[in-house]
Amino acid sequence: MRLPGVKDAWRPCNLFIQTQAGKWTIINNVRFAYGHDVIEHALLSGQAISYRFLKDEKGWRVFASTQYQEVKPITSRLAGAIGVDLNADHLAVTEVDHFG
Repeated sequence: MRLPGVKDAWRPCNLFIQTQAGKWTIINNVRFAYGHDVIEHALLSGQAISYRFLKDEKGWRVFASTQYQEVKPITSRLAGAIGVDLNADHLAVTEVDHFG
């Protein structure tokens, strides 16, 4: 059994299982319930991923972990800002330029 690595990044999140007869079974569009976007980003960027296979009373589970790379927002007060006011009966939005 293998999950795709860097060389397979063009087809992320597919599961490949080799049978005893030597043939491959492909499970397409594997989706993790939590953190799927982080795992997908790690696959596409060539970042290391650790997989753990655990068998319990319900069956097999696959746990994947990687180091989360938080993206720092790029912003500048010189660009201005927007303000959003959420109310029960309406939504108000305003734009402010760099002069205020």
